[in-house]
Amino acid sequence: MSIRLLIAALIITSVLAVAHVCTAEAASVSIGDVTCGLHEDVTVPVVLSDVADYGTGTIKITYNPAVVHVTGVAGTPQSTVTPSINNTAGIVIISAWNMGGVSGDVLFANVTLRSVGPCQSPLNLMIVKLNDNSFSPIPAATVNGLFTTGGHCTPQSFAVTGYIFYPNGSVCNGPFVGVTNPDRGAEWQAETDSDNNHYRISLILHNDVDLGETLRFNATDGSRSTEIGHGISLDEINSVGFSLNITIGQIQGDLNGDYKITSEDAAIALQMVVRGEYSQIADVNEDGWITALDVLMILRESTHPT
Repeated sequence: MSIRLLIAALIITSVLAVAHVCTAEAASVSIGDVTCGLHEDVTVPVVLSDVADYGTGTIKITYNPAVVHVTGVAGTPQSTVTPSINNTAGIVIISAWNMGGVSGDVLFANVTLRSVGPCQSPLNLMIVKLNDNSFSPIPAATVNGLFTTGGHCTPQSFAVTGYIFYPNGSVCNGPFVGVTNPDRGAEWQAETDSDNNHYRISLILHNDVDLGETLRFNATDGSRSTEIGHGISLDEINSVGFSLNITIGQIQGDLNGDYKITSEDAAIALQMVVRGEYSQIADVNEDGWITALDVLMILRESTHPT
């Protein structure tokens, strides 16, 4: 199948998905905030709200394993579960089902957590799949939770550094680099020097940024600029920071470097999906993966530029 035909198929899939979303109720999947003492256990529910005919689902929860471990996942009268727990990586995957279908507010699973260290950890949800009892997708939003435990929490610096370049590889000395965390409504200005292209900023882990949140970077030389996002991974939490180089003047989604978004960029992104490649410029929805959704977003921008 040609790239154009594949893109056309993706467009049709996107239109059908959007139509389904528009006609569905606003369901959500949530996990609550919870607090317990150091080395104690606490159970928190995962709830499906305003769901219609829930049949099957797979939910992934990520957390900081230096703070909290998952010790068990129990089913409910409304939902039978099979969990997969990895406390080394800080991930639990819960597959569940109710073949008869159930609507309204549904108790999807009960997750038991154990405090293994001081401070806080986000409890971030990701819907792998959520279907009704006819196996049709159920669109739903996610509402993340926060795990807080006792003990002394020492503020820990989270360092972000990098270099600013132009598309031809030359350096951009003395740039302005703004950093925001939309999840917390916070913004900062990175430190830069007029005689080099380096930037740096020191944030406070858990107070300013945490696992699963996205930092947005706006770098400019005063005339050209680039804005990109970067999702915080568990490896970066454990390393208390990361390095990110930014190419100024490059547009997110512009994969061939011609300073505009066209169907050629969508074709390049599709090839990256097929090959399993990653590029921050191609990751327009900033989820850490290059998928068909990124291809569709690039294609939509190429036909309806802002």
